[in-house]
Amino acid sequence: MTKLKAWMKNDWKETKVLFKCLPAFPFAILCAALIAMNFLANKGIVATNWISVDAGIIVSWVSFLAGDTLVKRFGPKAAIKINIAAISVQLLAILLLTAGATIPWADPSTAMAGFDTIFGAAMWPLAAGTGAFIIAIIFDSFISKFILTRFKDRTSFKAYAVASYGSTFIGQFLDNLLFALFFSVWQPWCDPSSIWLMALAGAVVELICQAIFSPVGYRVASNWRKNGIGNEYISMVKEAQEVNDDGTHKIMSSGGAVA
Repeated sequence: MTKLKAWMKNDWKETKVLFKCLPAFPFAILCAALIAMNFLANKGIVATNWISVDAGIIVSWVSFLAGDTLVKRFGPKAAIKINIAAISVQLLAILLLTAGATIPWADPSTAMAGFDTIFGAAMWPLAAGTGAFIIAIIFDSFISKFILTRFKDRTSFKAYAVASYGSTFIGQFLDNLLFALFFSVWQPWCDPSSIWLMALAGAVVELICQAIFSPVGYRVASNWRKNGIGNEYISMVKEAQEVNDDGTHKIMSSGGAVA
């Protein structure tokens, strides 16, 4: 029990430092993307026997790009914490909008068609999507770190690209598959035999988006490193130091190079 309390105290200290170091604007973009993705998912744009794509594809890649960028600078544990914080903001926003959608219109004749349906979230798909995403982002973060640490210079674009492509493909496949297992497969319109292929096709689409925008994620992570963003957290956490190793076993702090 004493060891558990000590671990929790230390972890909470690290978490407070992490969110103090985290730039606000990228976190706000992640929160906005997650909220938008939930509502855009209501609009299907492709539906065949082997692939199903909704409008959420426009922003769904942002979450995995953000995850890989965060791993690149802060490590997987930090990336998971930040994503869970963003998911919490997303759920709060959706629940507030749902509450608003349940309030009766003062004048029914002025009711906007579809307003209550769009902003009133159904709990089953919301819970299924949230659960699937959390599991997928955990796998994505640790796979990204595992691949990244296979490279001597983990600050290079090659290391970032290989790690992000591999982790995104696996993470997105898992996200799509778990959502299908948690929700879609129980619907009368879903063919259970097609969910594996749909999950694979969706992962390929997301991987293409990742390949297009990965230079942006790498540039962001590199600028954080160059400008010393997160140094206080990185100096405290070994795994964060590992992903910032440029092959010399040193990381750069605001005061110079430290082992």
